[in-house]
Amino acid sequence: MRFRSSNGFANIRRGGLGAFAVAVLVIACSACSSNNTASGTVTTENFVGVLTTGGVTNETVNVAGSGELDVELANLTPQTTITVGLGIGQTVNGQCALLTFADNARVGNVLPLEVTPGAYCIVVEDIGNVTGSDTFTLTVVHP
Repeated sequence: MRFRSSNGFANIRRGGLGAFAVAVLVIACSACSSNNTASGTVTTENFVGVLTTGGVTNETVNVAGSGELDVELANLTPQTTITVGLGIGQTVNGQCALLTFADNARVGNVLPLEVTPGAYCIVVEDIGNVTGSDTFTLTVVHP
């Protein structure tokens, strides 16, 4: 969290009210960690699937709380260095309506999305790089 003055920098006085403000900021920002939920409850799920040439896969995740849903492309074999499409959405009329999408996801990349309770779909898509088929693993962390 940043505070800016008219010159672009925070003006904090030493001692008195300024020190109190700094202490409040430090305490407030201690809650700004990479915790995925406001309540602190985090669920990790792993999905394994097969992506074929020109193919699209769809996984469903049920989220119980509000916070950040993170989808990591944890593994892709045998073509470990290619990019694929990775998206998060919600199902509408039987289709995954994407809320966020990366068309250049590589192994180790994480796609985040702020979510509220509900069902979410995760899409892995060949964007023209899969030859034959690849097995993938997704690690999904959510509230």
